[in-house]
Amino acid sequence: MSIPKTGRCNKLQISLFSIGILSFIVRAYLNFSNALLIGNGGYYPLQVRTLLERGEFAFSDMPLLFYLDAGIIRFLSLFGIPVSNELILNVVMIVDSLSIPLLLIPLYQILKLTKTRFSFFSLSIASFAVMSFYTLILVSSSQKNALAITFLFCAIASFLYYLNLRQRKHLALSIAFFVLISLTHFGTFSFSILFIAVLLIFNYKWKAILPLLTLIPSGTALIYLFDSVRSERLLSVLEVLFSKGPRAMELLVAALYIGLAILAIVQFRKFKNEFEQGEKAIIKTMITLLILIPLPIFDPQYTSRMNGFLFIPIVVLLLFYGSQFSSRTKKILSLILGFISLASVCFFLIAKPQADVSKEALADLENMQEVISNPNSTVIVSKHNLEFWVAWTLKVNVSQEAKFDDKLINEYDEVLILNQVKGGKPQRDNQQRNHFSEPIIPPNATLIYTSRYFKLYRYNRTGTPTNEE
Repeated sequence: MSIPKTGRCNKLQISLFSIGILSFIVRAYLNFSNALLIGNGGYYPLQVRTLLERGEFAFSDMPLLFYLDAGIIRFLSLFGIPVSNELILNVVMIVDSLSIPLLLIPLYQILKLTKTRFSFFSLSIASFAVMSFYTLILVSSSQKNALAITFLFCAIASFLYYLNLRQRKHLALSIAFFVLISLTHFGTFSFSILFIAVLLIFNYKWKAILPLLTLIPSGTALIYLFDSVRSERLLSVLEVLFSKGPRAMELLVAALYIGLAILAIVQFRKFKNEFEQGEKAIIKTMITLLILIPLPIFDPQYTSRMNGFLFIPIVVLLLFYGSQFSSRTKKILSLILGFISLASVCFFLIAKPQADVSKEALADLENMQEVISNPNSTVIVSKHNLEFWVAWTLKVNVSQEAKFDDKLINEYDEVLILNQVKGGKPQRDNQQRNHFSEPIIPPNATLIYTSRYFKLYRYNRTGTPTNEE
């Protein structure tokens, strides 16, 4: 497949730019319509502010997004804009709103490579890529994931250019983007490792043995430099193999994706003579991922997270097959993709996700400062996602109930336990306990602060509890 000459792409460029603007507006609306970031979105401004203030992270993690946010804030401060909590929040939300729309830049390059011209079909693919449920669900809560997915599309586009031009600079650029992925998001990097491994096997066959033997150790070592816990999780992935039996919904999702893979195989056999060897390897890789990833052989948590990446092989396969489909097939697919995108946008705009803590509850958190005498030697245990806003507001150490043990108790002079009674997402009575549940208050705990939103308890190592309301 030769690379088409540039020119006469104005309609496509303008249309993609318009889709990108629309995607940015939708994502920005979801970010800014809440007084606070939704889900675990509070994690990101907390990390950025800690980096700006102390030159380190509040929690170990892949660093690239936080450095990017902090760099933008430092740049803005050169123009006399004071570094404040409001500025940090705004920058974090704007960068998040931009991450997925930027995906259209490498997507445009792939469109040119695959000779996909301006049409309702090409625009429906682009809309599906940046405004379907798969990417809208990433708003606020999965900012690292969103940026890493854009890097992954850049890596795929660069590798396709390498296959066409055989210029090492494109291969180097593709490798560079994979490195950026490893510095951005653990889950996307895990998906990328699987993608590279399958691609190497299809493209180089037995010659792929040596690269495969170095791929996982080098990738794990790179992750270990920034987050040892995540690198250990990558190595222990086989421990959750067949760890739990599949549930009905997982089998249904697996059947759906495998069905799509079968359709892709049929199309590949029909049009395989139209593709070059490297392109065949890419197509086979994408089909294999559609079959392999949704198989319910891992812990459901791993499977569901990895399934979120499967819109990527769907988009890439549509781009490759687009020039081979009949007009009728394109019209049908365009309507399906367009409907999915429109329905996804409507769903998120109508059933708008809510923050785990209201603006009023966050303001009430500030009142707890009067009962915290030494924040540096104090830890507050709370439900997941709330702990980030606790640390953001009180500048205190935080933890979760799962880590409430003797080690935690002995590490701090004062251990406090926070329960939220209002101003957050309500917990159902029949909901199974997890890290999103309110911590259980030990019998030997003293109530030291109460309001319409929170109850704060002090854990007593010895003695009996006394009320200090």
